[in-house]
Amino acid sequence: MALLSSCVGATNSPTSTLPPAVIGSIPAPSSSPSAGPSSSTKPSASPSLAPSAEASSLEAITFDVSGSIGGKPVSGRLTNGMLTVPCSAAGANQVLVVHWTGSAPPSSVPLQGEIDLKPGTWTFGSGAQGTASVGLEGGKATDSLVPSSGTVTTTPAGGSIDATFTSGADSLHLSGSWVCPKS
Repeated sequence: MALLSSCVGATNSPTSTLPPAVIGSIPAPSSSPSAGPSSSTKPSASPSLAPSAEASSLEAITFDVSGSIGGKPVSGRLTNGMLTVPCSAAGANQVLVVHWTGSAPPSSVPLQGEIDLKPGTWTFGSGAQGTASVGLEGGKATDSLVPSSGTVTTTPAGGSIDATFTSGADSLHLSGSWVCPKS
């Protein structure tokens, strides 16, 4: 009860014993006892403990790329990566759909990809149960690179890939992993 009584009537004065953060969040007393809350009083912004959707998705995929795509050299960790279709499936033992986007260094080349395979570990070029591709974001599907070698593992919880994608003169190595959102 002592704590409550020490807060009543607290003002933003130099003699107050309350911490400044608490004092700043207490509205000044009204000059009229019948006056309601001031329309100019705005609640103080407080930091959110939950990460933003973008921050969450950044942790959902971790891909490294090297090579070229669309005639542009790329090399390094994908940035601004996010799942655009996060691990959806039609049912047990059905294709697990994982679509993603991100920017490839050094010049922030915008990429998009699809990893659509049944759960399991697959070798590209040797009976993989599904498809995968990497392309320039917003580009034509016919310009996308397709896997020529490597492996991919998909599960409802996430997966990993270590594969080379090719088309024409372009060749891109993609390695890394993703985590599916919990449903």
